Amino acid sequence: MKTKVIYMINNQFRRKLTSQELLLRNHPVIIAGTLNGNLLPLDVQNAIQEIQKKHILLRVKIEKIDNQYYFLEDSNIEIPFITGEYAEDGNWIRSIQLLIKKSFNFQKSPLLQIVFLKSQSHNQVKLILIADHAICDGKSVVYLLKDILLSIEGEKIGFLMHPPEMKENMFPKNARLNSIEKFVLKKMNAKWKDQKILFDQQDFDCIFEGFWKNINYEINVLEFNQTDTQNLISYCKQNHISVNSFITAVILRAHLEILGNQDEYYGNINTAVNVREYTKPKIGEHLGLYARGIDISYKYDLNQTFIKNVKVIQEKVRKNLTMKNLFKPFLLLNNLSHGLNEALMVKKLGKYASEEHSRYEKIMSFVKQEDMVKKLIKKKESDKISKNFIITNIGKLDLKINYSRFNLESVHFIPPCSFIAKQVIGVATVNKRLILNFSNYEHITSTKSTIAIIKKIKTLIKTLNFD
Repeated sequence: MKTKVIYMINNQFRRKLTSQELLLRNHPVIIAGTLNGNLLPLDVQNAIQEIQKKHILLRVKIEKIDNQYYFLEDSNIEIPFITGEYAEDGNWIRSIQLLIKKSFNFQKSPLLQIVFLKSQSHNQVKLILIADHAICDGKSVVYLLKDILLSIEGEKIGFLMHPPEMKENMFPKNARLNSIEKFVLKKMNAKWKDQKILFDQQDFDCIFEGFWKNINYEINVLEFNQTDTQNLISYCKQNHISVNSFITAVILRAHLEILGNQDEYYGNINTAVNVREYTKPKIGEHLGLYARGIDISYKYDLNQTFIKNVKVIQEKVRKNLTMKNLFKPFLLLNNLSHGLNEALMVKKLGKYASEEHSRYEKIMSFVKQEDMVKKLIKKKESDKISKNFIITNIGKLDLKINYSRFNLESVHFIPPCSFIAKQVIGVATVNKRLILNFSNYEHITSTKSTIAIIKKIKTLIKTLNFD
């Protein structure tokens, strides 16, 4: 079966965004590498030119044409490169928190920023990549960091053809939509089109200006040294459990003890899955939004051993990891028109609109309106917290550690926050170091609670007697 996924206009790349890409724009995906040794800003700037040649999504802007959003190639785009210093180890996180409050300008710059922070006290650099989720998932930012470090080393990183678009015929047949589902979605799109309500970039500027003015994005870290990481991995191997199931169980137990189990969504967890492993053709190391998640529900049982709880969670993940669960939600979403997806976004986030903006009255009027969009949100319960946490474990990273002038000490992976989960946890292992980053909005989970959860996790792990 032939699939035309890429369109060229005057020899330039052009592709319509999937609905998932549209809805997740302005959600930052972050990776931060700690590098020890002699590294200069110019080294990174030269490498940026190489990665921009390799990955076409670093040369695109997003434009709305006839009420559809497109990636459009622009050879004049430059990736923002920011330099600075940090005084102490935690200070660099503050820099990230400030930067993500600035929305990506879709029409003027690429959907990536790169930050170079030099330590004031020792020969160390934090190299931070902040990418828009529309063009990057967790694996994508790892590939970008890998390409930058190899390019600095003088190695050729090559060139990739256009990234494949997530489309129905890439998925197994049992995960595709049936004719009835397609008919219902088509009717919904037609019904919304008749409403003749349109939104533009000024409307979203109004929302995001107010949002970042009033919302605090918090990041907290739990790091394991090399010895503790090796002990944890050995413990998992000895007990025939995955590291991801171990981490999920210990976080759920900590949530139970710190936040309690009174919330109706207690025990609801979403775990991210790398779709690249299941599509045909294989996606490889292309940039793109190729991540999905599967849901499980499990209430930690204090009457059972920790290992028993881990194994129940592991089995639930195994049973729920079906092609239907993985791909069907994506296809349902992707068959909604861009206009309807925009309306869903405005309806959910419009309450944060800036009162000083000229579009405030328009946004608030739409938010209060009783219509099919509000009914759809209520039906899907996507307007309220429905999960304890979302966990994204990108695993043991395929990154070189030692280079001629520097070495890679550690990597922090920070996925986007969520309005439907108390926390989002990014997990990565490199150089025999396991690091967890907890992201959340302060109004959903306080920093005090997050710090208490991290302390509880440390205490719980100590009781397992890895030695």
